[in-house]
Amino acid sequence: MFKRILLLLCAALMLVPAFAAAESPDNLLSNPGFEDLGNDGLPIGWYTDAYLTREGISAFHVADDAHTGGFAAVVENLDMNDARFAQTVKVKPNTMYRLSGWVKADDILDAGRGANLSIEGVYVFSESLYETNGEWTYLETYGLTDSDQTEVTVFARVGGYSGESMGKAAFDDISLEVVTELPAGVHAEAWYTIKTVQAIDADEAVDAETAAPFWPWLCVIAVAYAVAALCTSRSLQEDHRT
Repeated sequence: MFKRILLLLCAALMLVPAFAAAESPDNLLSNPGFEDLGNDGLPIGWYTDAYLTREGISAFHVADDAHTGGFAAVVENLDMNDARFAQTVKVKPNTMYRLSGWVKADDILDAGRGANLSIEGVYVFSESLYETNGEWTYLETYGLTDSDQTEVTVFARVGGYSGESMGKAAFDDISLEVVTELPAGVHAEAWYTIKTVQAIDADEAVDAETAAPFWPWLCVIAVAYAVAALCTSRSLQEDHRT
């Protein structure tokens, strides 16, 4: 009896790592394993989005061929498009994050961004996948939030900005976590639009408060030109009389 209980405990412990990514308390995403479904059959906490939205171009559903658990989210582009499952999450300013997950790409046309994990509004993508031969592949990308940034929207995606793709991919166990250091050889992308300021040459800068406006000089020039023209006209008339 004792041996049977011990075997059951060992079997239960072996299952823990398989669900660690989906159940991690550090994961900021809700329903990261797409297990909880709404009345429409799609994962609760996620919404669907696409560049081209007319019917028949992209499809969203869940499949029971999951990395862990019972379901995985599937994005299928029947034509060239950028389509994604998305979720907006509260984040801290000036903080580094890791977006990661498992992806299975199925016969995606070798064009565009393929299947990837990415961030809304910026040109930041994980590695692109086009065909994984039925195997789940781990993807990750690291990013840094802005000094006043309080949220970020993550994409489980087929396609990208100016990188539309055609084909199908499944996504599972997506995670967004705070990290304090980067793996060797990896750098964090800016998860925000970098503000640029046009440089002004100090020698050419003009103080708008002290510089004299130019329009009075235009008036003076115009009056002088009119007087000169009048004098010239009168001189020509007198010469003509004599």
